[in-house]
Amino acid sequence: MRKVGFVTAVVLAMLTVATVAYIWITALVGSIYRYTSPLKGAPPLTEDSSRPLTSQVVLVLVDGLRFDASLQMPYLESLRKQGAHAMMVSRPATGSITSWTALLGGARPEIDGAPLFDPSYDGIQTITIDNLFATVNRAGLTNGIAASPSWERLIPPDLLYTQYYAPGEDEAADRSIMDRCLVFLNEFRPNFLVVYLSQVNAAGLRYGTASSEHQQAIQHCDDYLRQLSANMNLTRSTLIIASSHGQLDQGGYGGDEPVLLEVPFVMVGEDVLPGDYRTMDQADLAPTIATLLGTPTPSAAQGNARLDMLRVDRIEKAERLVALASQRVRIGNIYLNSIGRGAVSETAKGDMQVARSSLQVKNYESAAELASLAVRQTGLEMSQARSSRIWDERRPRGIFLAIAGLLLLWILWKWRGEETVWSLLAAFLAAGTYHLLFLRQGSAYSFSRLPPGGLASTLNPSLRHAALSLALGGLIILWRAWRERQESIVVVIRRTYAFGLLQVYLVALVVGACAFWNGPRFAWYLPNLKVAYLHFSALMQLMATSILVIPLPAIVVVAQRITLAVSKRSFHA
Repeated sequence: MRKVGFVTAVVLAMLTVATVAYIWITALVGSIYRYTSPLKGAPPLTEDSSRPLTSQVVLVLVDGLRFDASLQMPYLESLRKQGAHAMMVSRPATGSITSWTALLGGARPEIDGAPLFDPSYDGIQTITIDNLFATVNRAGLTNGIAASPSWERLIPPDLLYTQYYAPGEDEAADRSIMDRCLVFLNEFRPNFLVVYLSQVNAAGLRYGTASSEHQQAIQHCDDYLRQLSANMNLTRSTLIIASSHGQLDQGGYGGDEPVLLEVPFVMVGEDVLPGDYRTMDQADLAPTIATLLGTPTPSAAQGNARLDMLRVDRIEKAERLVALASQRVRIGNIYLNSIGRGAVSETAKGDMQVARSSLQVKNYESAAELASLAVRQTGLEMSQARSSRIWDERRPRGIFLAIAGLLLLWILWKWRGEETVWSLLAAFLAAGTYHLLFLRQGSAYSFSRLPPGGLASTLNPSLRHAALSLALGGLIILWRAWRERQESIVVVIRRTYAFGLLQVYLVALVVGACAFWNGPRFAWYLPNLKVAYLHFSALMQLMATSILVIPLPAIVVVAQRITLAVSKRSFHA
């Protein structure tokens, strides 16, 4: 009766673990796809304008263009030598919609309100944060866009003076976009024009970044840049070339690999100071363009205007920095209040207010210095408050994780012996094999490697890997029983379930470690994406393993009886 009770208890425990893992997976995946900005309420719209440094800014986004790949573009290289250039570094996630929103709004993916992963065309929502198209309108200037249809759903038409959307993501689509762009430049002359080229991204996704098709797409875009600049007067306008994200060698993006986060930035034209500026934040683009055009900085911006790249006098510098300090203190107050951390300090607020006063009395050096201090202090306080709350949430989870780890050590000590050692060895080998199989098939702990079906399509591979890893552990149990010529079925069942329980416990500890670091799901901040993917993968492993452990003893017993019978027959022969 006790034997039946033991088997029943193990089966019920495994079913419970599998159910909890399934519910957790559902909650985690849902929180990823439904993640929204933690900001409670929109910041007040900025109104501070300044003298424009140029009459026109044309922003060309070559989607999917990695920094290293941009070095293979001869004409872009010539523009680098003429203007300011840097490696533009973004924050994950690196989905296209997220990146476009960050570029236009100057806010990072954690607060820009865009989805973390690109939705279907019908699922694209209108941009929700203040952005360059809106600030250009507020300044009484004109704007336009020539891009793919996805942008049509992202940018409200009432914000645009002129627009064109070409279907497709190939060379023909880009050629059509460039032709219309030249019409816009020659006939409408918008103050701000976005030109989006998609063929590099499409070729990388389909063929990989080392393919001839990808190289050809890069050269086509380089030719378009030559054609575009030939139709611009760069003594009275500014051309900026950038990218939303890079791509992996085999194609794909969305995660946090360096090649996805590092993209080119080249700016050439009126009042641009040539030089190599090493790196810049993706969030700096919108404030820099706002400075060039003299428009307000988008109200949720977290980046800084790169005044070091621009020819500005001390008055203009002070005005822009004071306006930026006011905007930054406002967004800082909203952010800190939204995450339950009060408001920015009197130090930051006081520096901003004194900077304004200094500007009014024409003490421009003091105004610029104090405004810069206010911007830095506000950014520091936002970062520290974020980190402080994250660690406040981690501490209680860390206690539970430590208890779980100590409990495992206590169990191993209490039932120490050869049988426990073999069960633990089998469990470690099986748990490790699951991840080796995952890595062997070319996968990695990155959302960039998601198959076309998304997270849900990883279920079947997870089941296969769990079955193979359990089979390895089962073989170890089987080998030991064969070596001992074990006759007792009960002993084999007990050993198999001991191995299965230990493996489930080890996988559960991995899940617990991920939950300790990132939280049980995506909540008010974007956690480490590699840990998040490992968390998802471990939960899938936990669910699959728990289900497969239930019938495993029966399989091992049958195999053990067969090998025992064969051994006896061989011995008698």
